[in-house]
Amino acid sequence: MHTDHEMRRRIFFAGAAFECALGLLALALGWISNVPTGAMLASELTDLHRLPTNLAIGIAAAIPMFAGLLLTERIDWAPLTDLRDLINGYVVPLFRNLSLLERFCLAAAAGFGEELLFRGWLQLGAAVLWPGWPGLILGIAMSAVLFGICHRLTTTYAVMAALISVYLSLLMVWSGSLLAVIVTHAFYDFLALVYLVPANQRPRIDADKGQ
Repeated sequence: MHTDHEMRRRIFFAGAAFECALGLLALALGWISNVPTGAMLASELTDLHRLPTNLAIGIAAAIPMFAGLLLTERIDWAPLTDLRDLINGYVVPLFRNLSLLERFCLAAAAGFGEELLFRGWLQLGAAVLWPGWPGLILGIAMSAVLFGICHRLTTTYAVMAALISVYLSLLMVWSGSLLAVIVTHAFYDFLALVYLVPANQRPRIDADKGQ
């Protein structure tokens, strides 16, 4: 029987490895299809003049997303209530034993992997293949649909994920920065993990039952 420590390590390493694998897949697809996914990220990381601005944009852009999470937690609507029950009952317990550092690293891996794939390869690839508005709109739409499908815990969550994808896509268009959307995604995921599962506390569903 696995101890809590062993389970924590398994969940952490499996999650981080999967998300990083998505990023490596995006870099490989970019290389194969001549989409400058890796080149765009590398140029931003080495541009010391733009780096602080892009990091600041990424952090600031996560705040409206987190505010949206807080709002949905307070809306009494059946689809959102069912989603909260699902998350509190099945998803939250998976992360309850992760330390803050592990949550931060897992969130960073998710931002890196998913944004490189959906924004850095898919959206950018559509813009490269079809320059101008057609490629821009198609890239945003394809990213949103696939992002929603890949996050389909429920239909409601899939729609919410698709809307988040549009927000991140527009952020990249506005900022011209892939790094900014990676930071936004990562910082939001970290805030969500900390909020949904406070460190060193039992899952919220257990706490509610005890009241």
